Amino acid sequence: MTANETNLGHDRNSDESHTAELQHVVENIKSTRGQRFVERFEALGFDRKTDFAGGDWRNCDFSNSNLSDVDFRNSRLFRANFRHAIVTNADFRGAGDVHTAKLHLSYGWRDAYFEDYQLVLIEAEIAKMRQYQDGHKAARLSTMNEKDWFYAVKACPSFSEASAVLDQMETAGHALNPYAYSYVLDRAKRDRKRHEGWLKFNEFLELGGEADEALYTAGIGVAPDSATALEVFDALKRIMASRNEIPGDRAYNMAISEQDDRFTVALGLFHEMKRKDVRISRYTIYALFDACANFVNAVTVLMEARQAGIDIDDQTFLEELTNTTRYPDLSEWNIQMWRADGLSARDLIIKLISELLSDPFRSEALIALT
Repeated sequence: MTANETNLGHDRNSDESHTAELQHVVENIKSTRGQRFVERFEALGFDRKTDFAGGDWRNCDFSNSNLSDVDFRNSRLFRANFRHAIVTNADFRGAGDVHTAKLHLSYGWRDAYFEDYQLVLIEAEIAKMRQYQDGHKAARLSTMNEKDWFYAVKACPSFSEASAVLDQMETAGHALNPYAYSYVLDRAKRDRKRHEGWLKFNEFLELGGEADEALYTAGIGVAPDSATALEVFDALKRIMASRNEIPGDRAYNMAISEQDDRFTVALGLFHEMKRKDVRISRYTIYALFDACANFVNAVTVLMEARQAGIDIDDQTFLEELTNTTRYPDLSEWNIQMWRADGLSARDLIIKLISELLSDPFRSEALIALT
């Protein structure tokens, strides 16, 4: 038998093995039809104690299942159904949207593991639906002070959860807390819920809330466009100027970062920071990179960083170039190929500047960076 025939034999055996395995899975699915989700899950070879962690279980039906000791950490549970399931000692820490999963209608949920903010959300569902287990009142909601509520909002990992806790906080009588709103807006920006965050920001102002620098900074981050972000920042500057104060570096960094493709505006804000002695950090430099639209802008940022004494080394700068799609003038230049030629990071930068830029800026950049 030739080597090729041997390989064909191995491939045939492998294919037959995969086919048999697939048939076995199909038979398991057919044989478990009509059973509950968890039983079918186990029939396919999974372990209920370990294999639910980190999973996407949105809209799954766990009702009437025995889920004692199951690990649901960091899973997604939006509108999953735990009605009458047994969840004693199950671990839900870090799981998303537990308050939508009818966990308060499961057995043993008070002996399961939750984050504090998750308990607040579940207790709120109990209070809202007027359903209490074992005569237990939702005392947590009535005994929490404003600081407790703030930390509950702060602990929420998503905008939807933080917004839900904020609503409960206001129902409990602690309305228009700027610190809590700031965290909700930060999560809106991170979760790409800018529109919802922008509505929350304006809601706070329209209801007469006393906004602070942190809230305005978060508002900049959820503004619908770069021009509006600058308007929010200008409003913050006017408010602080009335108190003979100026915004700090975090507000400036946010305003710079939000100037998408308006590099001249972002650079103007950066120079304003220098004039006013506002602290410049690596965060400021990376905010400037966010506003870059081409390689010329990126080189300008590198030069500004060096002049400001911020250590953006050559390798870090190259990573910025290769990890972004904002620089169309680099699309035809294969940095990886040049690296294969043995060029150092410094030589690569010099080569890019020499090939792509024109005088007088090219000469200025070469002098500044070599």
